[in-house]
Amino acid sequence: MCISTDIKNNRIDYTRSKTKGKFNLEIIDSAQKILDYYREQKRPTKYVFPILLQENLTPVQMYYRKQKVLKSYNLRLKEIGKLAGVEAKLTTYVARHSFATILKLSGTPIEKISEMMGHADVRITMSYLKEFSNEDLDSENRKFLTL
Repeated sequence: MCISTDIKNNRIDYTRSKTKGKFNLEIIDSAQKILDYYREQKRPTKYVFPILLQENLTPVQMYYRKQKVLKSYNLRLKEIGKLAGVEAKLTTYVARHSFATILKLSGTPIEKISEMMGHADVRITMSYLKEFSNEDLDSENRKFLTL
């Protein structure tokens, strides 16, 4: 769970609770607008997003609260997908994997994608990245002819 102290010098410096993978990413303008929106709400909690609204929750309470918010968020993503004409059922899981796949297709090295995802091993990242199309692979193969 991202807390205010995880944001330093226009960067998010965060350890993912699931994998213990570390993130240290620049806050891009669109993300800064989202952070500013939530900061302006001045909630009495150290957390950036309004998920854990109290400081004294037990680990079990925290888990159930996160699950409840995640379920609600995923329902809203599905509604947005329908409105946008997206046939796939959108979830945070799909969004995370789409992020990685888009980076891969744009030429970002898998090692960098893996680090951005907080994976301890690049094989984890490779296991769910979308494969390139035959056309993409054929195009790369043809580069050999120009050597």
